[in-house]
Amino acid sequence: MVLAQTVKQIALHRGLILGEAGYRMNVLKIKPSLIITAEEVGEVLFIFEAAVQAALQKVYPHV
Repeated sequence: MVLAQTVKQIALHRGLILGEAGYRMNVLKIKPSLIITAEEVGEVLFIFEAAVQAALQKVYPHV
């Protein structure tokens, strides 16, 4: 739960809006527009990957 929320916050700070779902709010949703370019998909994935890496370092600094 903490990791998903941290990823969501970091991604939002970088311009990507994610949704949360699941019983424990530990599922992140990416809901793009129906009209999206390959370049935009690449940008979303780049931001998402960076947000996950930053969140992992923040939540689990000694791993």
